[in-house]
Amino acid sequence: MTVLKQYSFFYRDAPESGQQPKLIIIEEREVNATDDLKIQLASAGGCAIEFISS
Repeated sequence: MTVLKQYSFFYRDAPESGQQPKLIIIEEREVNATDDLKIQLASAGGCAIEFISS
């Protein structure tokens, strides 16, 4: 089975987001269909992920 590589952009809470809710981190990762994605969120925080096939 061929596993296709994809790139992803994570838009997630910065560690200081509990005190400064407008702070975010934009992170690029190489991912594939078998990866488990672990994301730390601030209290009442969130995350958006954009996947891009190569």
